[in-house]
Amino acid sequence: TVPAQEDGTDIDLLIPLVEADQTLAFSTVDGQDVDVQVGMQPAVFGPDITATTTPDVVGAFVEFDAPPEPGRGFSLIFDQIPLARGFGIGIINDFPVETGVNQLEIRGNPGSDDFQLSPSITVTDPDISSGENPVIVASLQWTVESFNVTGGSNFSGGESVDLHVEVTYSDATTQRFDTNINQVADMAGDLSATSYTGVNLVFSTPKQVTAFSISQGDGNTQNATVNSSNIIRNGEITEFTIANGGDGYTSIPDITVGNEGNSSPATLEITYMGFRYLFEPDNSGVTRPYVVLPEIDFEHEPSLGDFNVSDAIEIVTLDADGLVDLSTNIGFPIEDYLAVLGNQLLFDNDNYFDSEDVDKGRTTFHSFSVPKPLIFEPEHSQTTADLVINGDGEITGLSNIVVGRGYNTEYDITLNVLDGLPGSGAAIKLTNFVTDTRTTEVTWNEGVVITSGGSGYTLDANITEESFTPATANLSITVKNGETKIVNINYGTGARVNDID
Repeated sequence: TVPAQEDGTDIDLLIPLVEADQTLAFSTVDGQDVDVQVGMQPAVFGPDITATTTPDVVGAFVEFDAPPEPGRGFSLIFDQIPLARGFGIGIINDFPVETGVNQLEIRGNPGSDDFQLSPSITVTDPDISSGENPVIVASLQWTVESFNVTGGSNFSGGESVDLHVEVTYSDATTQRFDTNINQVADMAGDLSATSYTGVNLVFSTPKQVTAFSISQGDGNTQNATVNSSNIIRNGEITEFTIANGGDGYTSIPDITVGNEGNSSPATLEITYMGFRYLFEPDNSGVTRPYVVLPEIDFEHEPSLGDFNVSDAIEIVTLDADGLVDLSTNIGFPIEDYLAVLGNQLLFDNDNYFDSEDVDKGRTTFHSFSVPKPLIFEPEHSQTTADLVINGDGEITGLSNIVVGRGYNTEYDITLNVLDGLPGSGAAIKLTNFVTDTRTTEVTWNEGVVITSGGSGYTLDANITEESFTPATANLSITVKNGETKIVNINYGTGARVNDID
């Protein structure tokens, strides 16, 4: 009620600044976590106050049961397999280093080119668990420069005798090489002592040569003989042949090359030898049972100081002597072929290996050192989802579903309403669970039954921030005598005294 003139009076409304407690939902005050709650916070309201953002807090939400803690502590035990394929290499001629299969490296030095006989080669201390001893032979190229015929007998008178260089091998066999030199026997059938120089006969031998001599050709009198001496020759190693690589190595053998009259002896050395490994599950360190299986790789050493990661494996069965009896290449990774049995992870014989019971695997790679298992332990996650609420405050379903991992039983859902907010009467049930018989993991396939939608639920606990209305320019009015005017003022959501989120 104000005095007014008959033709009207202009009045400017003075809007007071208001300080009051405001009811809202929040979870932090001045940066401190206070848990989600509905409570009172001091705020300031007025025409010159800029409304601050209201906290985004869900008023109704669901919570799923949590899965158990993930499994921990599984590992693998490794056992070296004797090398069953010898050296895995046939010829060594790429000096100084020859690399074979199975991560084998042999360093070879052919020595000087003045061998007089083939060197003997021995392999010692191979620590062979089975199979035959290894045999290595040097192949040489020979050059015969000169020789002396000290005599000969029992030829036909005046016979032309073809002269050959004859070598005797360690296996008592012989081989002859034609010198293209002929000597004529006298009329008594004898050969005179003669020296031959500038012969320059070049030939190669594949086996160990133990002796040199001069002999007659095939077309000469068969019961005749040639006597010789001072056969000047030089031999050079062209390659080493692994005639028998042996079997069952568990360590690197020593190789000794003999010195057969040469000025610089040849050498052979196996510098690196890779081995394959049996492995079996090791549950001794398992502290929590597995539901989600770990990821498993192997770190191995294919060359000295270099490490690779692989998951390539074979599955094996063992005979009565504990030796590999049957192997089956399988896909990988290995965890796809394991199963949870009680508190252990073991090979899944029921589903993958037919009638064979498998308790060991085998690496398909060879390694210079014992492989290291790389166990990437699993993580479990809790299922989450948001509510779908219609305009009448009824719950109609779930959205944004993220199905968790690591559950070993069917689980429930709990409907929550923030204390201090309305909403009641809804009921939700989860359906359509499936169980993995190999891992025992239970997975929800998002089946939902809403038996009651309830009422009064809201997703947004707070209204959106609102400014003061009307603006200051509209707060001047004109009134006349006997007139009533109503001015509606919305103070808005104001500005909170504390930093609220």
